[in-house]
Amino acid sequence: MHQRDRMRARCDEMGIHWARGNVASFAFNENGPYIQEWIDEFETAARDAAERKHLEIAKRNADAAEVSATAAVESAKTSGTSARAALFAAFVSLLALVVSVAAFFKQ
Repeated sequence: MHQRDRMRARCDEMGIHWARGNVASFAFNENGPYIQEWIDEFETAARDAAERKHLEIAKRNADAAEVSATAAVESAKTSGTSARAALFAAFVSLLALVVSVAAFFKQ
């Protein structure tokens, strides 16, 4: 692998801060007049890698949020079912009370 390709891979791996600190000295030692061109190229490569990493993290966070939302919906459905069951039990209790009161007054 050519030295320039190794530097590009290293910038991709280490990120933009590493690129800023290390590419300038490498570029000067290897290609004096092309320093700014090399620095720009490697910073761009490092920035692209950082953006890819941020997009990857954002996608993972979105996936986690989707799973959490699905769990919340399922929980709400379960709670809704429980609430309906409790409401039905309360209705049956109220009906039993009415029947008891009616039976009391019938005597």
